[in-house]
Amino acid sequence: MAFGALTYANSFSASMFVFWALVVVIGALNRLLLALNHPLPSEYRRLSTGSRFESAMDNTVSPPPSRLHVWLARRLIYPATFGYRCAQNAGWCTIPPRVQSLTILAFITMNLTFCIHGYRVFQDNM
Repeated sequence: MAFGALTYANSFSASMFVFWALVVVIGALNRLLLALNHPLPSEYRRLSTGSRFESAMDNTVSPPPSRLHVWLARRLIYPATFGYRCAQNAGWCTIPPRVQSLTILAFITMNLTFCIHGYRVFQDNM
């Protein structure tokens, strides 16, 4: 019986590490994609390449964001969780943006599920 509990504990703790690793990877990929879609202005490129002469028409224009990115930004990433303002004071804490609130909710849900799963209830249990 103890082997089963130990197996549950190890798999549940490993899944928590995987959860936070996925959160970090998704955040890093998001930042990388944003950086790749917004090239540096010409004055920064001039400083990095050392070239003193560039034409005025060489300014690159970043492509318009995709519909998916706009939808995610408007509905999930940037809006406030409750109300109209992000980072609202609620007593002694601050309410984070919606995507952070959903991440915390997923973490709490996983913890509760892992605490309840495998718990044996029987008649003489106090």
